[in-house]
Amino acid sequence: MERKERAYLQHYLSTAKERKQTVNQSQSFKKVRKLQQGEEIKLYDKVKLLNLTDHLILNVMIVPDHEVNLFEGKWSETSELGHLILEGSVLTTFECQEIEYKILSVSGMRG
Repeated sequence: MERKERAYLQHYLSTAKERKQTVNQSQSFKKVRKLQQGEEIKLYDKVKLLNLTDHLILNVMIVPDHEVNLFEGKWSETSELGHLILEGSVLTTFECQEIEYKILSVSGMRG
């Protein structure tokens, strides 16, 4: 094994616990609920879970329940549901009367 490969493997093994925690934290966001047409989704509870400040730039991926497998693990991609982030809330527009959705990923940056 080359030195570079050995260093990568050591890093990979040493960060296994951290990666597992990240996966467990991200799974806590996968909560399903019904969204009525025109309803505003507040993110304050998500922000508390992330333990982030008010000065926050959030990137949130929201997808319909039936599209989850298409977008699992992807970042910065929009689904048919679409989303727009304004002042700590997510406004969504879609054509159906109600939809089940999951928050697949939330990432933030302190301002």
